Amino acid sequence: MNLRKEPSSGSSTNLALGATITADSTYPGYSVTRINDGDRNTTVGGAYSWANDNRTPLPQYVTVEMLKAASINRIDLYTSAEYPLADYDLEYWNGSAWISLVKVTANTETYRTHSFAGVQTSKVRVVARKGPSHQLGYVRINELEIC
Repeated sequence: MNLRKEPSSGSSTNLALGATITADSTYPGYSVTRINDGDRNTTVGGAYSWANDNRTPLPQYVTVEMLKAASINRIDLYTSAEYPLADYDLEYWNGSAWISLVKVTANTETYRTHSFAGVQTSKVRVVARKGPSHQLGYVRINELEIC
């Protein structure tokens, strides 16, 4: 299945493009570089997404360090078709601590837009807590857009 969805109206520059991305672990054949390559394709597989190495227990932290600090008010998250990220948090760095933006549980959607009051930050992270019901220990991200 190949799904492409456009972000919600009022989109602005995607600050994740060109950012540095790190993750606690990566499954062989997958790459964190898929998270901000500009491709919203939700096909499952290493050519399209990052996935954790399930030998490292959840939660898994995926951190996006933007090129410079900016005001953000939306994060769009694309996961793999039929492998949605079930439970996760979105957080931002305030200069001294990680602050919660959004907590999501029981998600079944492949694409989610998360809007919130604007914050100034240079880093965002996804705290991936649980994969889909048929693969609880695996989490995948195909694309992350920060606006």
